[in-house]
Parts: sequence; C-alpha cells; structure tokens
Amino acid sequence: MPTWFKQCRWGVKIHYTATNLFAGEGDQGLTEKDIGSYRVNVSAPERALMEVLYAVPQQESYEEATLLMEGLTTLRPRVVRELLGNCASVKVKRLFMVLAESCQHAWVRKLDVSKVKFGKGRRMLVRGGRLDSKYNITVPNTETGGSRPGGRT
Repeated sequence: MPTWFKQCRWGVKIHYTATNLFAGEGDQGLTEKDIGSYRVNVSAPERALMEVLYAVPQQESYEEATLLMEGLTTLRPRVVRELLGNCASVKVKRLFMVLAESCQHAWVRKLDVSKVKFGKGRRMLVRGGRLDSKYNITVPNTETGGSRPGGRT
C-alpha cells in the first residue's frame, strides 16, 4: 500500500489483502478512479465479486456473497468470461457460476464458459451442505436456512 494511502484517515476500516487470484496481466478487471487529487485502480464489479468469493467462507459469508450477486444485474459477460478464464481458483470459478445461475440474471445467458477450466474433483465450502452437481461444489443448504436463491441438488 502506498504511504499516502496508509497515512490518510478514511473514516472506515480498510482491509487489504494481496492474492495471486488472476494469472497473466494483473490489471484485468481493474478500472481507474479519480479520488480528489489521487488516481486509484479499483476492481470493477466483476472482479470485486470474485475477490469476495475468494474469501468465502474464511472471512466472508456465503450469505453475503449471495446478496452481492443478487444485486449485480448488469455485469459484462465478456469481462466475466475473461476473468473466469484467468482466475487461478477453481473454488472461485465454481462458486461464481453457482451463484450467477441461481440468481438467473440476463447476462448469464450471454456468458460463454465453454473454455473455462473448472478443474476436477469436488470442492467443499461447508460440511453437510448441498452438492451442486453441475459445478461439483458443496455449498450451504439455503433451502432450510432462509430465503436465498435455491440451486441444483
């Protein structure tokens, strides 16, 4: 983090995490924002959600990730496809698609994931959840725990 950023009192809690989530160019899915006299690279919504999913379930909850996905009605299929193709985490790719399909956003129908490598074998977010057989990942069973979007069993 730059010194100027660390020294500024932002009025909110800042949590900085560095990952190697995306292979290739590190600036995929980033956009530049002007903040006063500073220019800062920030994650576009497509990338930001994948970064949140990387932290599920250790620092972020599945429920929070679901709520975030529900609000992302205007993601860009080309950007999503590019990020999924370069994402180093099988868990993130699978979880992204489970949530995207369960929300039934219009942009999902335009998304070509035929060349995305989803890995082999099962992944598990939680024990005792439900297995999404299409993406081979066990997620919390939301059918018994509330009004979150359902999914395949």
